[in-house]
Amino acid sequence: WTTSSTIAMASVSDGVLMLEASTSDPAITCGNLNFAASKFTTLRFAIKNGTKSNLSQVFFTTDKDSKMNEEKSYRVTIDTMNENFVEYEVDLTSNSAWADTITSLRFDPTAGAGDVAIDYIVLSND
Repeated sequence: WTTSSTIAMASVSDGVLMLEASTSDPAITCGNLNFAASKFTTLRFAIKNGTKSNLSQVFFTTDKDSKMNEEKSYRVTIDTMNENFVEYEVDLTSNSAWADTITSLRFDPTAGAGDVAIDYIVLSND
């Protein structure tokens, strides 16, 4: 995963990615992927959201469409200002664009400036 320029600080402690978002559009990206979308049906992530934003968003690109956009994304309502990690689940099959070969993922843990901790992001087939 790589951080965007909207991340003022990033560090890892005890396996947890700690981010300080300097704007309302923090993002981490995982590129150079090459797997069949049908291989995974669920994305789970656990975050501790220290911002007032209640929105996370996951974007993806495919070998047929390399642009990240709203059509190839999932919005997740999250808890705000929480002190503990909370797990969220995304049904990847709910978006018909989740098809072909996935080439990158982008995770916007929140839509607000502030501190966020990410314990994990996992793709699974259940």
